[in-house]
Amino acid sequence: MAYLEGGSIQGAERSLNNGLNEQGANDASAPTDDRPFTIPGWQLVFAGRSRRWNEGGVCALVADGSDDQADPVTLGRSWLVTVGQLGDIWRQENAGVGAAPESVIDAVKRRAGLDLDRGAYRRLAPLGELDGTPVFTITGTEEVLGRLNHPDPAYQSVVAAGLVETWGLPPSEVADYLAGCPGFAAIGDDG
Repeated sequence: MAYLEGGSIQGAERSLNNGLNEQGANDASAPTDDRPFTIPGWQLVFAGRSRRWNEGGVCALVADGSDDQADPVTLGRSWLVTVGQLGDIWRQENAGVGAAPESVIDAVKRRAGLDLDRGAYRRLAPLGELDGTPVFTITGTEEVLGRLNHPDPAYQSVVAAGLVETWGLPPSEVADYLAGCPGFAAIGDDG
């Protein structure tokens, strides 16, 4: 919720943004709904190097490039936020780099993707609909993320806690799920 309310990211080693916590959204209202959401055709990977997470890899979604909607299926969580909040979250994920609000509004209306010129999570990608509402993710491009990279233990804990909370999975199933994600077993950027 730090991206909406402002504050620190749970478990992060340090704050970025010149030592400040997340700014929060212009509209700090809580999401009006959240629920589990399966993401067919997209693979959860751990990649890149995050200063916030001790140079460990972070989550990203990568389209598998096929028309087969059965595999892979990524377990996600949908948060019903306003288009303005989505733009503010995207900006914070990119250390202050964001798209003009009208560009985000247009992308959502057209249910189309949008890329920024820079930033680790520079891609706003459509994932389909949930009850008639468009669903988007903020993710990195493969070129920006670079190589697969094992996540820091603190980051692993945050991701695992989210899966337990959202999906009600026992820790052993969460461990198996994460172990199957590319990059989770990689050791640093050298692996």
